[in-house]
Amino acid sequence: MLVVGVSGTPKKEGNTTYLVKKCLECFGSEGQLITLCDKKISPCDGCMTCKSGVCRIRDDMEPLYEVIKKADAIIIGSPNYFQGVNGLTRNFLDRLLPLYWNKDLKFKLAAGISVGKFTGSDSVLDEINRFATLMGMIYVGGTTGIGLTEREVLHDMNAMRNAANLGERIKELKEKMK
Repeated sequence: MLVVGVSGTPKKEGNTTYLVKKCLECFGSEGQLITLCDKKISPCDGCMTCKSGVCRIRDDMEPLYEVIKKADAIIIGSPNYFQGVNGLTRNFLDRLLPLYWNKDLKFKLAAGISVGKFTGSDSVLDEINRFATLMGMIYVGGTTGIGLTEREVLHDMNAMRNAANLGERIKELKEKMK
């Protein structure tokens, strides 16, 4: 089993990354973290070349397509920016459109993680759920955490526990699907 956790925070070790890592812990070597902050991912330009199953934009998204296609489950983590996913995460999700046309994500498990200081993190999970559903994925749920300052989410024991439980739920569901 390969479970990919994607962290869309603009900080290498941001609060979102900590929760995604916590969720991935139960998978050991079968869990792979992708941080978007160190990638150059251009926004979708709407050319629709992706209907062929391939994006014409050449950037750091190219190698991610194969990783995402191989994954059995994808955990999408984003900080809460104005009650939605942030720009890094939005570019990543938009650029997965070639996988929509090829139905590469159909029936894969998906989960969401959001971190913010104020209300609205549930709306980030709603956005991730809508994305997963449109892609034909099975959304298994998500969790939120509180964090604005560096490492703050590590002190949110509910969020850390819920992230670990989310990982266990993904693992259990994947086993049942075999």
